[in-house]
Amino acid sequence: MTSFLNCFVPFVMGLANEAKTDEKNLKRAQKEVAKAEKAYQKGMKETQKAKKKLDKISKTTQKTLKSLESAQHSHNDAASKMDKAERNAKDARDKESSLEQEVGNYQDCLTNVHQSKIMNDDERGRRKAAAYIKTRQDEISREAREADTQAPSSPVVPAQPQPDVV
Repeated sequence: MTSFLNCFVPFVMGLANEAKTDEKNLKRAQKEVAKAEKAYQKGMKETQKAKKKLDKISKTTQKTLKSLESAQHSHNDAASKMDKAERNAKDARDKESSLEQEVGNYQDCLTNVHQSKIMNDDERGRRKAAAYIKTRQDEISREAREADTQAPSSPVVPAQPQPDVV
């Protein structure tokens, strides 16, 4: 029996060693599974955290894009208003220039009319003076004729000269 035991003991010892090795391998595998599950849980949390961050950044991007579009729209409106104001300013300058030229023409016309009036006033003054002189000469001639027809005994009184009325 000793030979049986001698054979059996190493066999049992071999089985025991195998069982220990299997137990070690099982514990090692369990530790690795637990470690892998922990890493998986950590990975899930990181994935959720990254998804939240992505959602937040996506919202920020959308908000920024909306602000950008609004700013572009405001810029386009302002540029359009500026173009219109520049056209209006140019039109106003053109109109001002035209009116300035028109005023100059009217001033030239006024100067010509004024000079014509002065010349006409002078001419009227000359004609009036000539008419007065002729009337006075006719009056003197008439008085002289009347004096000739009247008696020579009465002295001839010369008429008083009238002041020149211009």
